[in-house]
Amino acid sequence: MKVGVVTTSYPRTPDDPAGAFVRASAQWLAARGHDVEVVAAGPGMARDGAVRVRRVALGASIFYDEGAPDRLERQPWRAATAALYTAALAGALARVRWDAVVSHWLLPCGALAARRRIPHVAIAHSADVALALRLGLARPLARALAGARVAFVADHLRDAFVRAAGVPVDAIVCPMGVTPPAPMDRAEARRRLGLDGRKAVAFLGRLVPVKGIDVLARAAAGLDAWLVVGGDGPLRPDGPNVRRLGEVRGRDRDALFAAADVMAVPSLRLANGRSEGAPQVVAEAMAAGVPLVASDVPGVRELAAGAAVLVPPGDTGALAAALRAALAAPPDVAPGRARAAELAWDRVGERLFEPIAGVRRAA
Repeated sequence: MKVGVVTTSYPRTPDDPAGAFVRASAQWLAARGHDVEVVAAGPGMARDGAVRVRRVALGASIFYDEGAPDRLERQPWRAATAALYTAALAGALARVRWDAVVSHWLLPCGALAARRRIPHVAIAHSADVALALRLGLARPLARALAGARVAFVADHLRDAFVRAAGVPVDAIVCPMGVTPPAPMDRAEARRRLGLDGRKAVAFLGRLVPVKGIDVLARAAAGLDAWLVVGGDGPLRPDGPNVRRLGEVRGRDRDALFAAADVMAVPSLRLANGRSEGAPQVVAEAMAAGVPLVASDVPGVRELAAGAAVLVPPGDTGALAAALRAALAAPPDVAPGRARAAELAWDRVGERLFEPIAGVRRAA
């Protein structure tokens, strides 16, 4: 079966973290014998193992690095480029010949993929739902997606979209599968990241407002521990205990989990209503057996399912206290490992792609 995957971001190189979960979903389909072709913003690799990647020239300046929502918030003039990319993506999709399609992000990918009128799984992550709600597009988008299975990565996203749409939506809730970090010796990992004997609070993600990195930096300032920051973006924290790594890839990314005593996920709910969907770092930390201290926002709470210490979002004092306690007496990580096992791609893939005819056994 020829299965298309329509997305804005897809790894540009084998170790690129951008769109890594999209890559994992495409590879899952290819491993089951399907002929998989991805259409994504470029430039980048045109073949990823068994997966072919058709690159749309526009969009690289928007959909990578800090990501489209924050880039457009800071630089609204780039909306013209986004419109041009949408038109170019529509043109590319008019030329493909697929039996089924998977789209990541409802806008613009889900709406454009729906025009193909073939079996369709449209995956809604978070920022796309927030944008549809803010622009009043839930109802027309739901109508455009009639006949598609819409998979939301969290309950609160599905509920908000369906309520705003006011029309029936074939919807499920299914977070993305997790690809566990590769194991690494802790001492080797700490040497690799340039850390001394102090304990380490780790952060991994884009340095943008919704991730709450500024709140974490204030909370960690009084701790006798490193704040190890993996990721890049406009909000780069500084301080004597901050070890800023920039964007981490490959073994450096694995080292961050191996070196961490606690993983912090200080997500916020922004004034425009946007919040996290199902952050992959939560699942990755649980799979790696790293204790989690995170904000009590719906997407994180649903994904962690009781396996994280949760604090009110934006509460610097509560976050600092929870981090201090976790460093002094690490919480049990067994529930997190069990939850991560439920999110393995072998389980998630079957549920996520079940509506596509022949997905269980390629034609």
